Amino acid sequence: MSQSSSTPHPATAERGHRVRLISHAPAEMIKTDLAPGDEGTVLFSDSLGTVHVRWDSGGMLGLIPGSDEWETTTEAGQS
Repeated sequence: MSQSSSTPHPATAERGHRVRLISHAPAEMIKTDLAPGDEGTVLFSDSLGTVHVRWDSGGMLGLIPGSDEWETTTEAGQS
C-alpha cells in the first residue's frame, strides 16, 4: 500500500473514492481485461456490498467483498 490512507476491503466505499485492484475472481468466473494495479472511481455500493467502479480503462465492473481484493487509494474529494 503506497499511501497511509490506503485500506484493503473498505467496509463501505463511498461515491468518488479511488480504488486500486489487487486481485479479482478467477478468469473463468468473469470476463474482464482488468489486471492487478488497475484503478478506478467508485460509483456506489449496493445493499449486497458490491462496490461498483468505473475503471480508468473505460469499463464498469463491481468488486465483490470476499471474492475480489482492492484498496482505497484516496477518499472522495481528495486528490
